[in-house]
Amino acid sequence: MDLEAIDDEENEKGIAIEDENGEFIHYEDDDEEAVDQNQVKQETTISSSESIDPDLVATIAALGSYEIDKYVKGPECAICIVDIIKFLRIENKSLCNIRLQIAKSECMEKDLLPIFTTYPDDDDIFEAMVRLLVNVTMSSLLCMENENNKMDKKQKTTIVLDINNYLREYKELFLKFNVMKYFSSKLSTLLVLGRTNRSADDDMLLERILIIIRNILHVPCDSEEEANYQYSASTHDKLVLSIIEYGIAELLMYLCGSTSEEQHCILSLEIINLLFRDFDAETLAQSNPTEVNNNIDNELKALKEKEDLIKKKGALSRRSRHSRFGGTYVMLGKKSITDKDLIYHKDIKKIKDMTFDSEKTIQRHTRFNEIAEDRSSKRFSTPQVRNHLRELGLKFLDVCYNRLMKKVKGLLCRSLGTANDESFYMWSCKFFMEFNRCTNFKIELVAETLSIDTFSYILQIIFKFHEDVKSLGGKKVEEKRKVAKRLHNSVRAYREMLENLSLMVMSKDPKIKNIGNVIENTIFYQQEYRELPTLLLKQFHTRFFTKTYLADLVECTHLYVRMLETYSKTNTLIVQETKKKKVPTATLR
Repeated sequence: MDLEAIDDEENEKGIAIEDENGEFIHYEDDDEEAVDQNQVKQETTISSSESIDPDLVATIAALGSYEIDKYVKGPECAICIVDIIKFLRIENKSLCNIRLQIAKSECMEKDLLPIFTTYPDDDDIFEAMVRLLVNVTMSSLLCMENENNKMDKKQKTTIVLDINNYLREYKELFLKFNVMKYFSSKLSTLLVLGRTNRSADDDMLLERILIIIRNILHVPCDSEEEANYQYSASTHDKLVLSIIEYGIAELLMYLCGSTSEEQHCILSLEIINLLFRDFDAETLAQSNPTEVNNNIDNELKALKEKEDLIKKKGALSRRSRHSRFGGTYVMLGKKSITDKDLIYHKDIKKIKDMTFDSEKTIQRHTRFNEIAEDRSSKRFSTPQVRNHLRELGLKFLDVCYNRLMKKVKGLLCRSLGTANDESFYMWSCKFFMEFNRCTNFKIELVAETLSIDTFSYILQIIFKFHEDVKSLGGKKVEEKRKVAKRLHNSVRAYREMLENLSLMVMSKDPKIKNIGNVIENTIFYQQEYRELPTLLLKQFHTRFFTKTYLADLVECTHLYVRMLETYSKTNTLIVQETKKKKVPTATLR
């Protein structure tokens, strides 16, 4: 039975009627008093995130059950899945009560994923389950309303943390039930049909599957798990391996490089960014697939030496007798403000242990003047994960990088993307250009992003984010920090382009060198490029920008000035040429 026919049948019976706002209200048509009673019941139910909706419990119970070791669906399984989607539509967006009730009842593990894996050939159940998974795996910040003055900040934080914990459990369940295997077979079936033979419903199903993969990869990792699995495979690493193993990564590269699948290129780029999100480009580029076992042994030896060194320092710090004599010491080879040796009033073992910060007062910051923290972290993971991602990165550069970046930039210039799509473009520029530079610098693999048009586009985006930070008020700290993070990604991309440009200028190939000289003429002569470092440095504030952003900006400025000095030695740099005006002389008559 078709899902649209199910919806029409429900509307005729009066089970679910869609109002003007697109929300579904459950009541009978002939009973007007039932409308008021159900509305009061709904308001009472969503008044607290801990309340239980009996209708939702009955709907989940009607999905099916286990018989011995096999899950058997109920007679109205597809209808029940559609009803759960409607429950999510009418839930309280501030409390997310329906979402939390579904998670606490363990419906995903006991009912939804067993149905999905047991009946993958049932089109009605598959389509309804994909629609439900898109909603259930949505990010916690997207589930809740952006502005809610009635809710306390502590309560909102608690709900967000609860949703994130349940999303991490869903991430593990996706690995347990091998959901990526079924997604891969369905994606390959849809892509074999071709763009012309696919219907609108098939395109929508394809996009929804990609959104589910994006949502699962976007689930934040647990800090305790990251600390325990720093050098081993975490849940995210296993999910990345399953995506590569079942061929979804190759299907993504087909979507990125195909000329007929332009509508899915931004979403595919976002998924690829999430695959490489926690890894450093230089670390991936230096990983050698032939030395997997040697790398494991070296890492274990390094960890053992580090642990022994910590124990040795701890043993040296323990003394049998306390010395009450501080003493005064002279540090040889270290000059003070005079020509004499530096005098120090503490006993130190090494010269690097000397510090003048011990007697300084700590600068305290109020709640309204907190320093912005950089919460991004880099992982090493296992050599197997790094080698698979290294091969995927090399294949992505060789197959579809230039075509994908050209299509994405064209969509962004025509304002066909969302508000945050520029960040994925900037991150991809920075990561893959650095990856290409650290492996084996080939200009033809990143030729699309090493052009004057790309330089001017990134400069335009940087100025846009700069104006957005200025235009936001002083009280909108969180929004300013979000825009500052996007500005940081743009500065990193600009810096990496300068690194590649410096290698182009030093190339032995005359064609590559001439192209680099043309780009240098543009970025050194135009006033916007010269004033950019000063403009961004003046705007820096510890409340909105992180120290990592300041370090990247200073290094970018240093690189630009160094390239300018090298350029001025070999070329005649004329910034502004003025002509002397002739002073008319008085003539005697």
